[in-house]
Amino acid sequence: MDKEDDSLVLPENPGVITNQSVQLLVQWMYFGTIELDEVSNSEAITAIVEFANLAEHYGIGGLEVLLANKVRSLLKPNPDECPATNGDAEVNTRFLTSEHIKAASHLAVGHPLRVLFAEAAVRGFIQIENHKFRRETEEIPSFANDLLKVLSKMVIQSGRV
Repeated sequence: MDKEDDSLVLPENPGVITNQSVQLLVQWMYFGTIELDEVSNSEAITAIVEFANLAEHYGIGGLEVLLANKVRSLLKPNPDECPATNGDAEVNTRFLTSEHIKAASHLAVGHPLRVLFAEAAVRGFIQIENHKFRRETEEIPSFANDLLKVLSKMVIQSGRV
């Protein structure tokens, strides 16, 4: 904290301390919610994952479910926008990127965003040989573990064990 101008300087830390994540933190502190206007779904997901990493980095709890629900709403197919997505194994990952998967892998095991990304990707992973996140399952062990947990839960729930 600089006493001369009452400002706090936070060092940039890509994926954690960014202008967007700090803006979302202030918005959440003042309004109890976060809104991302005039950005694409993919850009909004990037901002939310950065915010989740910032919150976890500084021990700010109670945001995990809020952030996961926000991303879940961004991932849901809109029939008006995507009328041909019925049965598309990658419909749930169309706004997810490799960078989202990598950034979320820094969150704690069991974090709702990590679980959500695995749930979104598991169908395509099973049905498509060259699924868009196939490389991430090989290069990011935590993502592969999250996928395995989701797949295991699906198998157990289906009763086909």
